[in-house]
Amino acid sequence: MDSAIEMRFNPPAEYYNIKAIILDENHQYEEALIYYDAALSKKPSNETFLKNKAGCIKAKLKMDVLFH
Repeated sequence: MDSAIEMRFNPPAEYYNIKAIILDENHQYEEALIYYDAALSKKPSNETFLKNKAGCIKAKLKMDVLFH
């Protein structure tokens, strides 16, 4: 994760979600899931974050099936 940013201030959950979306859109699913988890650790019942993470897992599984 962006440790320099995290050391400087305590980013809101939305920061982690946006970072995860960018990674997700670039097919960097493993790293995206780390950021989705960070967002959810701050707002565990946020439906948008949960749906985004679920979509990422689905895309990752699809890629795993196609390429393994």
